[in-house]
Amino acid sequence: MSINQKIESIIMSPKQSILLILIVIVLTHLPTNFGSFIADDYMQWAMLEGSSDLASLGFSKADPGKALEDKLLESFHFFNPVAGTNEAYRNYGNLPWWSSNNASMVPFRPVAALSHWVDYTVFGKTLQFHRLHSLLYFLLLGIAAYFLYTKISTKHAVAVFVVLLLVVDFSLTKSFNWVIARNSYMACAIGIFSISAYIRWRCHGKTYDLLLSLFLLGAAILTAEAAISAIAYMGAYTLCVEKHDSIIKKIPPLIPFVVLIVLWRILYSSAGFGSNDIGQYVDPGRSPVAFLVNFLEVFPLVCISLITGIDSLVVMIHPEKRLIVSVVGWVVSLGCVFFIWPTLKESRTARFMFVGSIVAAIPGTALISGESRTVTFSSIGFFYLLALWLVTLYGNRSSFLSRWGFRLTILWHLVLPALLAVFLTSNVSGFSQQSKQYESVPDGVETKEYELVIVNDSSAMFYYLPFEWAFRGFKLPARLNVLTPGLNTVDITRESERLFIISTPAGMPIHHKANIDSLSGDEPVVGAAYSGLFALGFFTTPEQTPAKGEVILNSDMKITIVEENLIGPTKITVEFIGKTSPDQKVWQRFDWSEYKYKVMQPLSINETRRIIGPLD
Repeated sequence: MSINQKIESIIMSPKQSILLILIVIVLTHLPTNFGSFIADDYMQWAMLEGSSDLASLGFSKADPGKALEDKLLESFHFFNPVAGTNEAYRNYGNLPWWSSNNASMVPFRPVAALSHWVDYTVFGKTLQFHRLHSLLYFLLLGIAAYFLYTKISTKHAVAVFVVLLLVVDFSLTKSFNWVIARNSYMACAIGIFSISAYIRWRCHGKTYDLLLSLFLLGAAILTAEAAISAIAYMGAYTLCVEKHDSIIKKIPPLIPFVVLIVLWRILYSSAGFGSNDIGQYVDPGRSPVAFLVNFLEVFPLVCISLITGIDSLVVMIHPEKRLIVSVVGWVVSLGCVFFIWPTLKESRTARFMFVGSIVAAIPGTALISGESRTVTFSSIGFFYLLALWLVTLYGNRSSFLSRWGFRLTILWHLVLPALLAVFLTSNVSGFSQQSKQYESVPDGVETKEYELVIVNDSSAMFYYLPFEWAFRGFKLPARLNVLTPGLNTVDITRESERLFIISTPAGMPIHHKANIDSLSGDEPVVGAAYSGLFALGFFTTPEQTPAKGEVILNSDMKITIVEENLIGPTKITVEFIGKTSPDQKVWQRFDWSEYKYKVMQPLSINETRRIIGPLD
């Protein structure tokens, strides 16, 4: 028996194929002792485990004595003005002076939170066990997908291929390596089970399956808000597969699910959950017009991400060129629809998966970058269509074009992502997510005496620094002073003991839609620095850009906007109004040439220093 025949035999065998899928998941996602927790992980640790050091600095949500109920409700609590965390973080300084006054980011994900609470309760801070726990949900996703696809597909090979494509997809692997992003594939697994129960109900009419589907949909939504996308496949199944003559007759089966989602949304909003006044997420319930605009920009990016397998492409593109990427995305996406149109006309199941994938992408466009977590539910339908095409190509392998089309597609969407998954999950590259902030923490300095000034930052990651420092047992500065976003060259002059003037000749970008200019006017189309703009959207919005003459209080600073241009402020004054003199603080700057933070001495009076930006 040849290798090809052996592979065909495995794929066509139900027992061997499911075993193959589980083995592939384990081999591509088996945790190692490399890597580290990342960003949001540290914040969530503080919400679940608590930290007396953080609590003493005004981080009330990090109280170690919180009840379990509060821990689960606040596990994904970033900041909220009503809860007081917005003000507390601005007073401390990890929310900077350019953040929105009413910025709010509080998702409600108690099911996912419970899984993380179990991790910290049982395994503590041991990353490998957290990821091993995540691996169980990834295996669950593979099993859920296998049973769904074998149910709806007439060809077993299609079902096997689509599950393999799904579980090695770069977007899902990227989420797997980020512990807190576990909710994305947890919700997808539960959502797929809900879809399967819905299909059984529509086929056999058993009330048990209806109730099970509703229960699972509710559980999925309480794991990740994006799980509302599951109803897209339920509606698509009823519309495309069920053989009613009238569309009106296809609406009633969906009513219980729509009611569930509406009730969830009402309770969700009334309890203060969701996002508001930030650019990174556009809440359709609070800002429907802004969401529509964002949809037109982001939807084609989601499609491009699925088609090419390249995640978050737009974050590396110059702000003025992003619209071009969106337009190209629309053209490519519509071209692909034309390409698969004969298949859609021929197969009800293909139409079901296509419509479900398209509609499922809509909630994901609430995120401005169209990145990994936004395409999870859309992947369910997209990879089915891709697998269907692969099986067709393989069946016509006597043709040169079909044979090489099959090989290249398998290489790009299956083999390379699988190898990349091993590479990323094992961290064999030696890449570490640990931040390089710590050389600015001098040995022997007492916590109460230690305050930190960051002149320019590389991104918005400083929001997480207090949580990360507490997690790692480092000394916590009594406060942070973040002077500029750091994405353009700045000149800083010390006018007096406490007064500083900061000039940004090219303008200071302080939200995700701002431009980044160099002093020379050279602006590469693609650059890593542009991703920093998207990070700014985490706590800013273009609608709340500070105006000339505006005075802002942040940490122990008084910031005055003196001059501005179309990009943002070009000149500001910073006055330290707290008890601690600037000379007694620890100063650091980000060196873009070496891509690391460096300690710097405080400026002398009348001294000017230029801090070079990423494009200069």
